[in-house]
Amino acid sequence: MFISQASKGGRLIADQIAPRYCENPHVAAAVVGGSVAKGWADEFSDLELTIFWFEAPSDAERKQAIGQLDCDIWKFDSYDQGQRGEAVEHLGLRSIEIDGTRHNGTVMVSVQHLTVREVEAHLEDVTDHWDTTVEKQTLVYAIQHWLPLRGARLLDAWQARAAQYPDGLARKMVEENLWMGPWFYPEAYASRNDRLVLYRHFCMTTQRLLCVLLGLNRMYHPSHEYKWLEHVAGKIKIAPQDLAGRLKGVFGGDLLAGGHELISLIHETLTLVEREMPEIDTRRERGRWQGWHPYTLLNRVGATAS
Repeated sequence: MFISQASKGGRLIADQIAPRYCENPHVAAAVVGGSVAKGWADEFSDLELTIFWFEAPSDAERKQAIGQLDCDIWKFDSYDQGQRGEAVEHLGLRSIEIDGTRHNGTVMVSVQHLTVREVEAHLEDVTDHWDTTVEKQTLVYAIQHWLPLRGARLLDAWQARAAQYPDGLARKMVEENLWMGPWFYPEAYASRNDRLVLYRHFCMTTQRLLCVLLGLNRMYHPSHEYKWLEHVAGKIKIAPQDLAGRLKGVFGGDLLAGGHELISLIHETLTLVEREMPEIDTRRERGRWQGWHPYTLLNRVGATAS
């Protein structure tokens, strides 16, 4: 598997940062995630670390680790169990020493803190109760791609659970997203050069189309921002031909051609649903995307007006 130069660097930096947190006996595990873990990182990527605690950490415990790094604190969220199940800090790392050599530069290190209990609750919600909430799905997707820095046995157990994608969750993902956004007529918006509204439709429809394909492929939701689309689309095997290339064309080419391409992708995706999950009725959704013609009555009456 190809690993980018930035990913290799990120993994080496993570090996130096994680021990600062893991000195604390309340830390159960630490991982590197995001594009660095997947091997996709580039010069625009941050370094994502997640630290897992037996109990929620105090601000002082986190800042003790941060104080050992040559960095600025760009963001620091206190851990408030009453409001959310995580805390995050963004650190502007200026330099790091690796094998006796000091390396200078800049990178944002995003450190997420979770308790073991919170991770296991999310896993249960998704794998046992078929929860399609994007936040929980992205966590389970991340679990599948995390690389352990400490606590490999705990991560192995989580990854084994995440590998069992339930059939019921797959059907629910398809059914909840089968309505692929509000219907639109590309010619209307393209003729007005109404790009904002047309791109808005493109985005909503594409996101729901991708969610249907994720369900068909039994893949957890990778990102609420839909980042790294080309990489993700390459892993979706049950899909319209050249999915990534055609989606690029939807957003990067002629407005009218993009609209027609997206409607073609909708019909091809519905065909895949009918083949893979014949118990799901697609007739209503398919009917919404049939042809349409402009209204004529306004102009005809207007032509008679004095």
